[in-house]
Amino acid sequence: TDSVVDSLCIYKDSAEYIRQNLITEVGYYISRYAPRSKMSAEYIVDACLDKEFDITLLMAQGHLETHFATCGSNNCFGIGNRKRYKHPNESVDDYLDLMTRKYIINRTTEQLLASNVRMENSKSSYYSSLSSYGAKVKKIRDDIKKNTNIHELFNDLLEVNSLIGEYES
Repeated sequence: TDSVVDSLCIYKDSAEYIRQNLITEVGYYISRYAPRSKMSAEYIVDACLDKEFDITLLMAQGHLETHFATCGSNNCFGIGNRKRYKHPNESVDDYLDLMTRKYIINRTTEQLLASNVRMENSKSSYYSSLSSYGAKVKKIRDDIKKNTNIHELFNDLLEVNSLIGEYES
């Protein structure tokens, strides 16, 4: 019916509007703390949306680890030296893969941080030599949540995308 098509168009327009605002916020945050970073806010937003991964966690770790890949390497998240990245955006995919396979499987971001960023089914942690790593990531993440609209925009976008999915199925 026409009303379903109209609603779907409205939701899709809303999703794109929110997505653009989110990209702007992420880009502003990165440029504020790491003006030389080559990371793409659009790439980060789309990758986190695709995996439904907590964007504020990714940003907090990217900020803490390498100031968004401005410390002489394109490896934004300090993930072992598995490969050399030609561009820092390439490290986003490996980070998301690692986090969703080993760190956040059946728990929340808050539970991960409370564990000092330990693997879900192991005693290994993301940064084993720093006992305050989880607290440092949490502090940066809390700052992002408090001083930007990134968390709200991301959750709003997930919600609108879910509604679009319901209309399309």
